[in-house]
Amino acid sequence: MHKIPFQVKKNKFSDLHYGDDFSIDLLLSEQHSEVFLELMEEAAVYSSFERPPQKEKKSSQMRFVMLSVYAVVMTFLFIKYYSIHIKTSESKHLNYIWSYDNTALIIEHNKTHETVNVFTDKNYDDNYEKVVGYVKGKKAIVSFDRDEDGYYEEEYYYSLDGRKIGKSIDIDKDGAFDESIMVLESNDTLKFVDQNKNGIYELQP
Repeated sequence: MHKIPFQVKKNKFSDLHYGDDFSIDLLLSEQHSEVFLELMEEAAVYSSFERPPQKEKKSSQMRFVMLSVYAVVMTFLFIKYYSIHIKTSESKHLNYIWSYDNTALIIEHNKTHETVNVFTDKNYDDNYEKVVGYVKGKKAIVSFDRDEDGYYEEEYYYSLDGRKIGKSIDIDKDGAFDESIMVLESNDTLKFVDQNKNGIYELQP
């Protein structure tokens, strides 16, 4: 430990804006001034070596946080795509493929790769609100369970060129269609109604 004798000189000066203030001078003898300067240089070097570890510590903490977030995201994606893989299966002639958002089950022919059916469950409640059936890869029939009671109360029929050619409606929502309308090639319309609710249509004039 170095003992350096010194004196303190207090200088008063006046400032128009901030009022009276003071400055302090340290008075050293010439023989001790060199030792004082060496000590100041050592202190500056020590300070320069001490600061980087603090920055390095902050940087390490930030890397740890980023790696933790990355690990959580990758775990979520792994579970998601593993679930899709488990749900995807094959039969003799059909492939069952889940969409990546798990809202649609797509059934396609494994030789032609044409879509056969698409079952849609938008709200993830394991009830298909919409089912689309395909013929030769073209939309042929669309069924809706709008109230999600397990019965399809509306069906719409399409020709292979995309024209709507008929519909069936379950008015009382008992699982049986009460009315059906079909459009013929001649553009004539046939209407069928099950008036006595026995599951057999009567042709309407």
